[in-house]
Amino acid sequence: MRTYRELCRSPEFLALFGGSSAQVAATTLTGIALATLVDDRTDSPLLSALAVASIAVTVALGPGLRLSEPGRTDRATQHRVGSQTARQKESING
Repeated sequence: MRTYRELCRSPEFLALFGGSSAQVAATTLTGIALATLVDDRTDSPLLSALAVASIAVTVALGPGLRLSEPGRTDRATQHRVGSQTARQKESING
């Protein structure tokens, strides 16, 4: 079992941790910027709070929605490519 000290010496972990930290910071700043923009335009604390909450919802639901998409698009692409390949073979064989 590795210790945290050993883990932090690993370049792979540092790259992953740094990238993840940057993503969290960017998402937080996006939420703050959106809330500031909404507050400036509407002067409504409720809408500003909803803007911040919408960022949290997209962070929570986004990965699940993105992970469900590749299976559908891959099957559609495979079907389309398979149909094109079959047509090409038919046109070659005549």
